[in-house]
Amino acid sequence: MREEVERRVRMARKLLDKLLSEGFPLLSLVIFGSTARGRPRRESDIDLLVIVREKRREMWRVLNEKAMEIEPPEGPFFSFILKTEEELRENPLILLDMTEESIVLHDPEGVFEKLIEDMKGLLRRLGSRRVWIDEDTWYWDLKPDWRPGEEIEIKL
Repeated sequence: MREEVERRVRMARKLLDKLLSEGFPLLSLVIFGSTARGRPRRESDIDLLVIVREKRREMWRVLNEKAMEIEPPEGPFFSFILKTEEELRENPLILLDMTEESIVLHDPEGVFEKLIEDMKGLLRRLGSRRVWIDEDTWYWDLKPDWRPGEEIEIKL
């Protein structure tokens, strides 16, 4: 399992090098999901959070082209979540699991680090906790003392 995680991290680092050498306007690149948890299955993608200052349509093309240069025919394949910092602050739920498991490949300005700090602070204030059902299944209880009619806002 460890060897598979290391192989996936090497693939993601190759992708990072290609993106940076092409001048891709990357703020942060982070592995999340089963690879970050150390439990990738053969059919699992390599989940990557790509944070940029401003989204442009051609970014998807560049990401996919560079990924195809690295991905072996049998996989694993990259799966991208492309977001701006503002989008993540407005709707940060994708960050829940990343507060506990993520592999940061690139974050020179600390954008991802700050988002995670802020998310952890919000989760602490709400009393949130991750509840495990088995080793591969869980849910988040975002506000254990929630009362009917009470509104909560999940924004950073």
